[in-house]
Amino acid sequence: MVAASVLHRLRQRAGPANTGRPSPDRLARRIAALYRSWKRPGFDLREVIDGYLAEIALPDTSPLKTVARRLAADLKQWEGHPYHSSLHHAEVANNAMVLAWLSAERGKALAPADVLLLLVAALGHDRDHDGTTNGDTPFRLETIAANAVDEICRAAGVDADARADLRLLILSTDATVRPKLHALRDSVDPGSVDLPPALDVLRRSHRLFRLARLLSDADLMSSAALTKRWSLEQSARLSAEWRKPIDHACLSYFFDGMVGQDMLSKAGRFFSGNLRKIRAAALERGDR
Repeated sequence: MVAASVLHRLRQRAGPANTGRPSPDRLARRIAALYRSWKRPGFDLREVIDGYLAEIALPDTSPLKTVARRLAADLKQWEGHPYHSSLHHAEVANNAMVLAWLSAERGKALAPADVLLLLVAALGHDRDHDGTTNGDTPFRLETIAANAVDEICRAAGVDADARADLRLLILSTDATVRPKLHALRDSVDPGSVDLPPALDVLRRSHRLFRLARLLSDADLMSSAALTKRWSLEQSARLSAEWRKPIDHACLSYFFDGMVGQDMLSKAGRFFSGNLRKIRAAALERGDR
């Protein structure tokens, strides 16, 4: 597969014949089939990322494009864990680009610089993950990732504002704060929402809050909003990583305590029907 054609093929095959409108079920099945084909050692994330970068209307010399290439190259060399691996980063990056495309389809396109920021955050959000959880330390793993990405950004000459934005976005992928992001989105009084201080800027920046919602959706989309079969594959990988079964309590906490009743972003809510079906099937399975 030619790298530049990854998103192009999804666009072309997602909708009914002779229409440009994608069908949620059809698009989700296409995405899951794509991910199923991304098997090591033949899969090369660098080629896919080069394709995305070629579609982003910014100079090829952009420092953040350099960072994206470095992250993709590093991830190719990283064995990782059954779930948190180069394949997970590849999926989140592609999910993010799909959501950016769906935003544009709705007439709400992101600026090219924000598409690039979203892509880099997706590629770096679980950098150096150790295969465990944050435990009682909020942002533990996200801070490790943010620090590693910031080091690459500094070496590439990324400006301070973009580096701060990236740190914020990566920290926002801590799944335990996703319910607070839901509350912030739905609140008429942003000041009343109990956000961690590290994410306080999201109350004031519509742009960054939008990117944080898109990234959070991209991170969980493969497990929660594509297909039942692909959700099961994600659960199996996570079970292998944690070396324990994913029981009903885990599934309930994931869908109700983390994902929530719907996706966070408007583009993510394109897959709302898929989420409802996957949640119902997962919780029914866990009850057995």
